[in-house]
Amino acid sequence: MTDDKITKEELFKYIGKNRFDTEQEFKDFIKPKIKDILAIPKDRIGEEPGDTASDDNRFDIYIYDKETLSEILILIGLKVSRKYPQLTGDDIEKFNSFCMDKKVMYSALLNEAECHFFRYRKTEASVDIVEIDEIPPLNHIDYESEKEISPKKVIDFLKSRKIFIATVIVVLLVILLLKMTAGVFCASGGSIKGDIKDGKKIYYLPDASGYAGIEIGDQKGERRFCTEQDAIDNGFVNSQKAK
Repeated sequence: MTDDKITKEELFKYIGKNRFDTEQEFKDFIKPKIKDILAIPKDRIGEEPGDTASDDNRFDIYIYDKETLSEILILIGLKVSRKYPQLTGDDIEKFNSFCMDKKVMYSALLNEAECHFFRYRKTEASVDIVEIDEIPPLNHIDYESEKEISPKKVIDFLKSRKIFIATVIVVLLVILLLKMTAGVFCASGGSIKGDIKDGKKIYYLPDASGYAGIEIGDQKGERRFCTEQDAIDNGFVNSQKAK
């Protein structure tokens, strides 16, 4: 299920008395625990490459949206207490700036003994950053994300469904081609004859009297039809009613 929220107590329960020498060790340890907490598929959890995240001595774990697996909903930053026994205001400011660049909705910054949760909300002028006690259940965040429509979200969604969309396009093209082909066929090979005599447009069904003797094409506008409705729509009258 994805209705489990992330709490500080839950994270620290998993960390226990473990201490790490590097952020990489911390990441390798905590990443599968995050998966267990949220009970989500492996492909929804990603990470910042070490050569970029470690520039700020921080390793990041990403929780992606369930539709495209590209938009980051939650970002978790890791530091180790041996180097950062206390997360300072400067640490938090840099982390929040990074999260805003990534356009995430929620984040967590932690070491083995300390944790901060944040929520980001867009305003007309900027982004509001609010420190919160826990990160909401993932199904709630998924719902929030799905409500936010943006050009990037639409493009990402289409990219994630490109095989399906390509299939739909092919099917529609085949249907269109069949309809066009049917129209050409009916214009030349339909069983209903549309005859014009003395300016009167009359159509003959195969079982109508005189059907066999009707020649199509000696008058301009004469043609064959596949259905009676086609003939009627083109101004022709049933031979039985024309008498």
